[in-house]
Amino acid sequence: MVYKKGAKNFYAEVDSKINNAFVQQCKKRGQLKNDTINAAMKVWLSLPQEIQSKFMQPNIQPSFQNLLDNIEEHQIMEELRKIPLRTKAEILQKARKKTKSKQKKIGAR
Repeated sequence: MVYKKGAKNFYAEVDSKINNAFVQQCKKRGQLKNDTINAAMKVWLSLPQEIQSKFMQPNIQPSFQNLLDNIEEHQIMEELRKIPLRTKAEILQKARKKTKSKQKKIGAR
């Protein structure tokens, strides 16, 4: 096997079900396992630590939608951190008023 300059061997124990599914999918899609693993590592390295931590939990069933949801949640939380505390309080107050008015309308029916 010819190695690319600067390439390193990478060995890891992987659950046999995951490995079998990975190998089958690579074959079906005509993808090289090395290229696929490199691409997956690039994605992993670009994820915020909070999302990586969630995927490390044993009970999680990672899916593309789950990943998107986690990224979106992280982005929302980052944006919320930027909002001044006074503005957050005003937003919450308006939301509570809307909720109360909706409850009154529902009760009036």
